[in-house]
Amino acid sequence: VDFMNIYLYEIKKKMVSTLIWVSSLAVFSILFYTMFEAMASEVMADLLADFDQTFLKAFGMEGDLSTIISYTAMISVYIVLCAAIFSCNLGLNAVHIEERDMTADFLIPKPVTRNKILTVKILAAATHMLLFSIANSLACYAGMEIFKGNQEYSFLTFALLMLAIFIVQLLFFVIGLFISVALKKMESPLPFSMGLAFGLFILNSFDTILEDTFFRFIIPYDYFEFHYIVEHSSYKTYGMIISLVLIVSLTLGSYLLYNRRNIATAM
Repeated sequence: VDFMNIYLYEIKKKMVSTLIWVSSLAVFSILFYTMFEAMASEVMADLLADFDQTFLKAFGMEGDLSTIISYTAMISVYIVLCAAIFSCNLGLNAVHIEERDMTADFLIPKPVTRNKILTVKILAAATHMLLFSIANSLACYAGMEIFKGNQEYSFLTFALLMLAIFIVQLLFFVIGLFISVALKKMESPLPFSMGLAFGLFILNSFDTILEDTFFRFIIPYDYFEFHYIVEHSSYKTYGMIISLVLIVSLTLGSYLLYNRRNIATAM
């Protein structure tokens, strides 16, 4: 009973924030799709042809943007940045918020172990990320169907794009969670999550311009290059392997640190 109560408490606590995120992102996505016809025009194609392809690749604008699926890959570059901030913030808040607001007293006296507390927090965060992912996928699907014209596209490729965003969400969540239990004090998680997500995004852009340096192995964005997915209808093997290793290892590490953590309470 306490396990479910804590889960529902965690879901309810962050629901308003999640709804604001998903509704804002849905509007952003649809607005981007309204520009598809202009981006697919010959005039825009000639204009982009004058730019260095490496520069365009850094901003997700390589490939044939006259196709709706390639255009979706470009939009996904910016959607995944928002998804990273959202998910990293969830991870950073998982433990930190209880100590910051001195509400850990609500959890610790409950007849549940710390492992169960952390598990329910992870499940609640996963629920919010799933809602985010479903809402984003529906918005993108609607945008594609409305503005594609007579074009056809591979639904499998579209699904792989959306799943890639969700996996990146999981990566940034476990990174945020691990940092949350590792640090003794954090003033405000949101600026931290924005700095981490933007910092890695900029680093990924430089890595793209420099044409795949060793940084590609430590930048989550690079594990799932969206135009690569469009071209191959698959993921990079090393990206999937590193993602799985990071998700499992950082999650296990978070459990280990949380059990050893001195939790601040109001008592």
